[in-house]
Amino acid sequence: MTDEVAAAVRGFLLEEVVEDQGTDLSKDAPLLQGILDSWALMQLIGFIEERFDVSVLPHEVVERHFGSIDAITAFVGEKISERSA
Repeated sequence: MTDEVAAAVRGFLLEEVVEDQGTDLSKDAPLLQGILDSWALMQLIGFIEERFDVSVLPHEVVERHFGSIDAITAFVGEKISERSA
């Protein structure tokens, strides 16, 4: 599932957010330092909620969860696990 989440997030960022195709979108690239502005972050959250059927609470929108594709992947994995429990 983690590969699916990472691929979906990366694909969304490439299609909807990133204007410069040379932008580093490796799994550990810092997204909150120049790639995601507040609007793009909200779009990404909406995408994640819809695509993976999870809810992102306001207090969860922090760098620890959205700082990189790896961080998002781990966060979504946790949310899916919580939902399944």
